[in-house]
Amino acid sequence: MAPPRVTVVRPYGERVRARVFALLSRASLEVVPDDIVPSGTSDADAIARVLASPNRILLVPFHAHRDASEDTLDGISFVRLLVATAPNRGFRVIMPVSRFAAAAVSLARTAGDMPSAVLLVDEDELADPGLVTKVLAHVG
Repeated sequence: MAPPRVTVVRPYGERVRARVFALLSRASLEVVPDDIVPSGTSDADAIARVLASPNRILLVPFHAHRDASEDTLDGISFVRLLVATAPNRGFRVIMPVSRFAAAAVSLARTAGDMPSAVLLVDEDELADPGLVTKVLAHVG
């Protein structure tokens, strides 16, 4: 049986991406090039790609950046919009967060703006062996 596939939405640059993909590999989750939505893709286009895929496991980094129209993009806003668009799809989201973004993410969590489908993963702990267990429990 093939390992579960992960759709990656707007991944980080190669340095962090390699560490995150290594975590997914240790958890026996597969990423293939066709399942990667490029950085800079608008929320609407990224949601269309996700909804066209059978994958229910998503890797959505928090990192804020801009699309081609200079609109601000971030992982939390994307996941909120995705869940509102397709509330019954049962998505499970792994969201790496840098120490620089931790304050914004903490604020969103405190305000109740973090969808329950999201597992926050501290980028500084990507090599922690216990993280694989958390990821597997989250994706079910």
